[in-house]
Amino acid sequence: RSALGVDRDLSTQVVLTGTQAAEKPGKHWVDKPNAGYSGTPMWKLALERKEQEDAAAPCVKIPEGFKPTQKGSEWYYSEKRQVFWRTTDG
Repeated sequence: RSALGVDRDLSTQVVLTGTQAAEKPGKHWVDKPNAGYSGTPMWKLALERKEQEDAAAPCVKIPEGFKPTQKGSEWYYSEKRQVFWRTTDG
């Protein structure tokens, strides 16, 4: 044997790992960031979940004579009674 040369007794065959051997020939695993998931963006799933929760939430009946203080606010005001009412009060 030569110190700088190639050892001819060594095998030149490539040995596959167990996982590689089990895969179908010609199929290669591609490393994907969402491997195993549907591919739907997380923001879309979160939005759908929020919409489902909103639809399932019980509707609050606003007492007669109360008007919203601001658009989208949970506070209502009755001029007749001169009282504020909040939707979470029930």
